[in-house]
Formats: sequence, structure tokens, C-alpha cells
Amino acid sequence: MISVTDLTSYIYCPRKLFLKLVMKYKEPPKNVTVLGILKHEMFDRINKNEELIVTSINKPMPTEEIEILYRKNYADMLIGTLRNMKRQILSVNLSPPEVFNETWDFFLEEAELRAINLSNFIDENNLFGKDLWEALIPKILSEVKIVSEKLGLVGRLDKIEIENENYRPVDLKTGSPPKSDIWQDQKIQLSAYALLIEEKFDTNVDYGYIEYLKTREKRRLYINPFMKENVKILINEVNNLIKANKLPDKIENINKCNYCGLRAECYKLN
Repeated sequence: MISVTDLTSYIYCPRKLFLKLVMKYKEPPKNVTVLGILKHEMFDRINKNEELIVTSINKPMPTEEIEILYRKNYADMLIGTLRNMKRQILSVNLSPPEVFNETWDFFLEEAELRAINLSNFIDENNLFGKDLWEALIPKILSEVKIVSEKLGLVGRLDKIEIENENYRPVDLKTGSPPKSDIWQDQKIQLSAYALLIEEKFDTNVDYGYIEYLKTREKRRLYINPFMKENVKILINEVNNLIKANKLPDKIENINKCNYCGLRAECYKLN
């Protein structure tokens, strides 16, 4: 059983994937990786606690008061996340207070955006409490693990948005987006998630989203049958890589090597 991230790792560098899957090398943690994990953990908490915030609003409230509700909840969530990730944070020579100061403004902005959107929805629909939550769309499933024995593939989706019985994969990215479109490896990821959703929920997925947290952009990707078939081809190639048990050649793009945490180990091997 391989993972969706194994597919994107294979596209990036088959040799690195071999080192990790077959030779069991572990890449040292990096600051950017730990901060990325923290944001993913926070959004998981945010999405799962959204119902509590929404259903607590039982009467008309100014947008500013709704924002205060979000900010208080997000502060508690961030402190809890920092507590749970303390060992990872210290392993990259950071401290929880440093990380709080570095990330808090980002989540303040998220609180403001959600408060404005919710306030506008209330004004338009005049709903409160459970009625408000039931009417609010899209509904979000967060950190969803899907295993497909048929595909031999497992994936953990950041979000699945559900609207009118339509399921859309949403992948959160902490890095910068391209000037236009979506990075190729991210297209592969969304296409793989589409296949997993289709099998689990017996539905058809024709598009999904990449959400770039750094720039607050949400870009849609239409997923056609050729993209889904390409995922199946990649699954086969990764399985063949593992079965062959032969170290692949180094990739030609040495710029990738400069940022690789396994570079030293890789270069020692023939």
C-alpha cells in the first residue's frame, strides 16, 4: 500500500523516494516543515470546531462580536496545538512562544474572514443556532483518511467540501503558488484524492481545489479521466520501483538536490 504523497515524491525524485521507502532513510525536520504541519493541525481543529462557534450564535450580533468569538477560540486552539507539537518545535530550534508570535497574525486574519462571511450569511438568511449551521454551506470534512484496496493507495485529505451531495477535495498548501494554474505535483495529488473519494462515497469528482494559505488563494482544478488514469499509471510505476529493489540514478535537476534533506546520504551511494 502506497500513499498519495509517495506519488508526488516519485515525481519530484524517484531516488529520494527509494531511499525513504526501501532503504528507510529519514529526512531531518526543517523549520518550514514543522510550521506547515502546525497550520494543517490548526485548520483541522478550526474546521472541526466551526459548528460550536456557529451554533453558539442565537441572536443578531455585530460582525466585530462574531470575530471576537473566532479569535478567542483560535487562541485556545493555537495554544493547544503548540502544546501538542512542543517536541517537534524544539527539534528545529524554535520555541512555542516564537511560533505563536510568528503564526498568530495569520489566524487573526482567518478569524476576520470567517466572521465577515458568517455575518453576511446571517444578514441574508436571518438564521441562528442549529438552523444557521444546517443552512451554512459547504459542509467540511477535515483530515479524512481513505484507504483503497482496489487502487493500493491511501491518502489523508486536508478537507472535503460537500455541497448538494457533491464532494470536492481541497488540499492546503503553505508554499507559494505559481503565477497561474497549479503545480504539476499538486494536480496529481488532487486527481488521486478524487479517485479515493469516488470509491469511498460512490460518487463522481470532476474538480477540486488547491488552497494556498500564504496568499489566501483558492484555485480550482478540473479533473478529467486522463488525469485519473495518469494516477493509476504512477501507482504502478512506484510499485515497480519498490519491487525492483534497485537504487535509481540521480536526477538531472541538481537544484532539487540543494534543498534535499537526504542529499548527503544520497551522494554517498553508488
